[in-house]
Amino acid sequence: MVKLHPCPLKYISPFLSIIFLANFQVYAGNIKINKLQTYKQTASPDVVDNYMFATYFSHAKKAYNLRGFEIGSTGNNIIDLKMNPAGYSFALLYGKPGKTAVRIQSLNPSRNLKEDLKGLVAPTAICYMPDSRQIAIADDGKIKFYNSKNFQLEREIPVVNSPLSLTISPNGEIAIVLYPDIVRIIALSSGEIRKTLNLSSPGSVAFNPSGSQFGILTESGELTTYSTSDFSIITDLKDLGSAKNLFFHSDENYAGMIINDNHIQFVNLYDTSDRPAIYENNPTWAKFLHDGSGTEYLATADKNSIKYRQVEGFEPNYNLMLNKMVEERMREWTKMRPGETELEYLERVSEESLRKQRLQFINEISSELALTAGLGNFSDVTLGRYNPTDGTLIISLGGLNDIYLSVPPEDMAGFGDGNNLQFSNHVFSLTPENNFNLIYVQVYNPTNGKTYIFDNLDKQDLSFLMSDNNFVSLNLIMQSAREDVMLNEIKNSILEEARKNNILSDHTTINVETHIEPATDDMGRRINNYHIDFTYSVDSQGSAKEDFAPGKYQIEQSPAAMSLARIIQQAFTNEFAPYLTPGKKLIMNITGSADALPINGAITYNGSFGQFDEEPCYINGNLTTISVNSKDAIRTNEQLAFMRAQALQQNMKLNIPKISEMNFVYQNNIEVSKEKGAAYRRINVSLIFVDAF
Repeated sequence: MVKLHPCPLKYISPFLSIIFLANFQVYAGNIKINKLQTYKQTASPDVVDNYMFATYFSHAKKAYNLRGFEIGSTGNNIIDLKMNPAGYSFALLYGKPGKTAVRIQSLNPSRNLKEDLKGLVAPTAICYMPDSRQIAIADDGKIKFYNSKNFQLEREIPVVNSPLSLTISPNGEIAIVLYPDIVRIIALSSGEIRKTLNLSSPGSVAFNPSGSQFGILTESGELTTYSTSDFSIITDLKDLGSAKNLFFHSDENYAGMIINDNHIQFVNLYDTSDRPAIYENNPTWAKFLHDGSGTEYLATADKNSIKYRQVEGFEPNYNLMLNKMVEERMREWTKMRPGETELEYLERVSEESLRKQRLQFINEISSELALTAGLGNFSDVTLGRYNPTDGTLIISLGGLNDIYLSVPPEDMAGFGDGNNLQFSNHVFSLTPENNFNLIYVQVYNPTNGKTYIFDNLDKQDLSFLMSDNNFVSLNLIMQSAREDVMLNEIKNSILEEARKNNILSDHTTINVETHIEPATDDMGRRINNYHIDFTYSVDSQGSAKEDFAPGKYQIEQSPAAMSLARIIQQAFTNEFAPYLTPGKKLIMNITGSADALPINGAITYNGSFGQFDEEPCYINGNLTTISVNSKDAIRTNEQLAFMRAQALQQNMKLNIPKISEMNFVYQNNIEVSKEKGAAYRRINVSLIFVDAF
């Protein structure tokens, strides 16, 4: 068994004009700080929140940005500040006990937006929904959901009394409300209370980034992490000290918190003995943030400043990597292969073969990760005890687990000190504690020319990776495989026709794919989500004729995009139509892309797709907003990519009207390449049918 440390992080890309304080190191455990950015503040950051990499705070009756410039104010002291996840506004809970209000203000000074929400009695907690479209407010025995743009009350669900805080899961399905002595977990679709936890002085709640776990930290220093699906306890720690401000590392293997007002404590959730810390005076807030290039920082606040640190030394979450890679390979393996008949598929894919193949992938990927971490050189070899009765020789391999070889007594003389032994075909396994174990290796002794084998393959404990939650039933896998073939037949038919009519050539490639992903709904029930993805690409030789020309965004202006739309239309008006069930949830992700060719002047927009004012969207993976209207036209590549996605969405709604009858959730995605060329102007679609079977 061995523990590893990741490679050093990249050097920081400058975000603002700042001074680096090099070689600043105040830490305990295996972490260290190489870079520190300090932003001195004249007003003390009392309540702090962030939008992406930017941090904002309030003091008394005013709110400020990271540079200390005032961005908003109220008539009474600010109790809480929440940034809209899309970054175009923020909410302030302010007032006196029993007489409070909620104000929404724009981050854009030119908007001059300052709106107090109507219909509130005495709000006690605020929280934005993760998609930014609503703000949830605990008030008058209810959670009230207001539209974050027009400020209209859209729905209410009852709660008991007035909670101290309100936290919503990353998928927007679960709310956790804190009271002085209890915690309630509420399913937001129905308003049903799923769980009530009796805890003494719960002070802080946080979800990990994926939402699979949440933690509750009490003021007296007890940390408990729970599974979001069934509330089973994963980690339970006590006696941490006076504690506040729980948060999670992006790899989900560490929880962080402020302890005793003098240090930021981290706890490895796989190995709770691993507890690195950063010591400083009176920290009041801490959270991991990422800049635009993906570099991670630990942001902290104290009474006089806000600091950004680049931290090294956290153990990588190999289990998280392993799970993702295994699912990707299993998804590919369970597809029907070209030319494979259904009978041949049924012979290849069975309950037993699925289990064996998953086990094989687990061992392969675990070994790949171990080798990447530098565990395959076996340079520190020490011969241990030898039992002549059963012929067992123990060999120690540095920080790895010991291995046991069956060696006849007459062979022992040829082993010497073990430094000439050669190791090959090694297989590693991961433990639930996120450590590597060597479970198989062949050991060659050049002195006698013999090979000895250590084989512990059948004794590895993989129950934590082979649980039912990771599996889709064989019947559903077979159904997905059949429908994947069916969808590809539709695609091939349309492509063949387009090539026959000289609309497309072999330079255009369209890919369609189906897969089923196990999930859990907001009531903790196991469900299966059906993913159907449509993507296309056009190589440089065909892009000028077969895809969007510069500045074009209408579907009809791209033969490749038009063919993609035809495939979707034919599929969902025929074989796949049964999935368009009225009222069922459909998540539609459409990605519009643009290249780096600058727009000179403006591109006319006639408003046919609607007028968009600070519409939430993801630009290169970050949630923000975009505005497009017929008056101002299209002036940026981001707007152009957005309109390409809108064009396909409108085409689908027009030609597949049943989509509009579903519980429809639409996500805009924008990708702008740093390269120039038509190869970077395209549209892709991902459809997720929630609880489809």
